[in-house]
Amino acid sequence: MQHDSEGKPNTIGSGSVMQELAPYLNLGTQLTASIVLTGALGWWLDSTFNTSPVLVVVGLCFGVIAGMVHFFKQISVLLKRQEEAKKTKKSIQH
Repeated sequence: MQHDSEGKPNTIGSGSVMQELAPYLNLGTQLTASIVLTGALGWWLDSTFNTSPVLVVVGLCFGVIAGMVHFFKQISVLLKRQEEAKKTKKSIQH
């Protein structure tokens, strides 16, 4: 079993482990939501303007692109924070 810096065991129910995982778990939800919402908007616009399936395809493409851009930006931010935390932890130990 792994332990944190205070010697306490890291378990699935541990708040600190879940706090560390939460931003990563949220990324999948955000990506899915962007695709589903833009696809739904395209479907609604298609039914309104009778242009099926053009706007659904455009909406889905836009959702995928926007979702992936946001996904990679967030991953970059999270990795920078993780790297800074490692540097801080190393400097405190020395």
